[in-house]
Amino acid sequence: MDMGQVLTAQKADEKNTIWMAVLLIGVGLSGVISLLLAQGYKTTRKSLSRVQAFSEHLMENMPMGLVVINPQEQIIAFNKTASAILTLPVSEARERQAAAILPPACLEIIDSLGEGRGLIAKEMDCPLGNGRTVPLEIIASRLQDPRGDVLGAVILLRDISDVQVLKKEIARTQHLAALGSLAAGVAHEIRNPLSSIKGFATYFKERYRAVPADLETAEIMIGEVEQLNRVIGQLLEFARPTTLTLEKGSLTALVEEALKIIAGEMGEKEIALRKELTALPDISFDKDKMKQVFLNLFLNALGAMDNGGALTVKSRPVNEQWLQIEIIDTGPGIAKEDLGRIFDPYFTTKPSGTGLGMAIVQKILTAHHGEIKLESEWGKGTRAIILLPSGTGDALMTG
Repeated sequence: MDMGQVLTAQKADEKNTIWMAVLLIGVGLSGVISLLLAQGYKTTRKSLSRVQAFSEHLMENMPMGLVVINPQEQIIAFNKTASAILTLPVSEARERQAAAILPPACLEIIDSLGEGRGLIAKEMDCPLGNGRTVPLEIIASRLQDPRGDVLGAVILLRDISDVQVLKKEIARTQHLAALGSLAAGVAHEIRNPLSSIKGFATYFKERYRAVPADLETAEIMIGEVEQLNRVIGQLLEFARPTTLTLEKGSLTALVEEALKIIAGEMGEKEIALRKELTALPDISFDKDKMKQVFLNLFLNALGAMDNGGALTVKSRPVNEQWLQIEIIDTGPGIAKEDLGRIFDPYFTTKPSGTGLGMAIVQKILTAHHGEIKLESEWGKGTRAIILLPSGTGDALMTG
């Protein structure tokens, strides 16, 4: 028998088997690789989604306004803080031209970036579309890919109104401290000669009592010296640190007490009193100094109403932390250019005023951790708003 054909067929069968095995192995490896690629893709996509969600969350909740523009100067990102600063809804800002949305100061900075400057940081007053002017800190930078191609620009905005107010308050405090130290030194130097002048004037008054002209001159001298002495007393009170003697009591009762003191002057000037006093919780305060605050404000109000009018006094708790007392007069009001200077020492609109009354009022309220605000419009009267913490005593003990 010839076995050649059988052997040939057997070799062909083995060859086919080998190729089939190789094919199956290749298919298996392809499947494994495909499975690994699919798993890697899924993992990568999941990680990308997490990164994207984190980036969006970070952008929306960052404390600074974020604006991103593309090379065509279209806004492609605009977060909630930028919306609040520029008073513009997010939906109305995205995909619009930057020139139609951003204030001119931002556009100038964008133009500067186009001139090759990589990072710009400025503080400036930016007029907004609703008529407000807001002080902003603006930081801008170009966006570039690793090859250096410009992808657009990113702009960070921060409202620095509170920072500027704080800076002005610090500068004002330093100015007042220096002025107080100078004034205290001058007051001490003046008070001693005044005592001598008053002593001589009293001597001449007694010696020339029988001469009416000389007696009148001596009395005028004594009166003027006493007036100067009162001014110096106020000056020293303003210059020295405020020391409080705290007692727990009713602020409303103190207001009523101060109103009784001015009742006679109100009757003479035919000024009507309107009281809207809500019961306030007892707090700790310095009775004498707080009475000085209310008397000063009441007398200022009466002084503004020489031709009659109405004095309104209101009290109410604002919330759990603050108590409010309002003193409203119907006088001519305070000119706009003077309103910001009312609490400055030696600024007064009264011919006989010393200009220290309101400065002392503010100092006493600050010592009580309170504050005072004035609202006025020329020809429409003045409204003084006093705010005191309902836990004044505790705050002062720990502060």
